[in-house]
Amino acid sequence: MDLKERIRWNENHKLLTNIINKPEKHSQAIQLFLSHHALLHSSAIDDSSVVTLVDVLVKNLDEEIYRKYPVPNSDTKNSIVWHLWHIARIEDRTMNILIGNVEQILFSDCWLKK
Repeated sequence: MDLKERIRWNENHKLLTNIINKPEKHSQAIQLFLSHHALLHSSAIDDSSVVTLVDVLVKNLDEEIYRKYPVPNSDTKNSIVWHLWHIARIEDRTMNILIGNVEQILFSDCWLKK
């Protein structure tokens, strides 16, 4: 994600914040939310050519880096990969159980075994 795309992201985020509670802007807010949400996932998920925030974040990270804790903190030593897993689990739970009222991805298609 280049500077121009980051500026657009910030502008769209401000717009979303301003319209999210306005019923007459509901359709626009949904589309804006979904476009933002898509940028928080790897472009490999849907074979997109759009570079996402995740693509930029994990670019050139090897396994050793993934397994390190990103900042010094004596309270915890959770690695980058642990944080990514935690984020994915929260989304799986909230989107599928709370919003979609469906089974979590973790428990479908043998994901837990994978």
